[in-house]
This record gives sequence, structure tokens and C-alpha cells, in this order.
Amino acid sequence: MLESVSIQAKQIAEDLIAQIRLCALENEMCSDVLIKVHFEFDEKNTEIWSEGAVAFPPKQSVSECFSIGYGEEEKKPNS
Repeated sequence: MLESVSIQAKQIAEDLIAQIRLCALENEMCSDVLIKVHFEFDEKNTEIWSEGAVAFPPKQSVSECFSIGYGEEEKKPNS
């Protein structure tokens, strides 16, 4: 799960890097990116997707969705 979140954060940062630099140029060489991580749980799996945004100049990016399954219970052979 943590690996999925780190991949998504990297995707978002790469997509927003130009806006991050522009924001820094306009804001005393400082820039912030807000990243939200969304988790959706159900009985079979967890879906994780993230979104990130730079305030000025405004731009938003959304990562791909990862689905992590819980696996199936092992079936015992009939004796």
C-alpha cells in the first residue's frame, strides 16, 4: 500500500514540476503542493488514487488508480 502511494506522489510531482517552478518564481522561491490520497475499501480490495495541486499558477494532477486485492482464501482439498 505504501509503495502505491509513493508511486502516485512521484507521478503527481513529475506532472506538476513546471507549475511548482513557476509558483516558486512568483512567491519568493517557495512553492507548495497539496497531495490528497484517497482510499476506498470494500470486501475484496482497496482502491487508492491521489490528486495534487499547486495554488499559483493553479494546476491539478490526478494519479492512476491502484487496486490492491486481499487475495482469496485457500481452498482445502477434499479428503
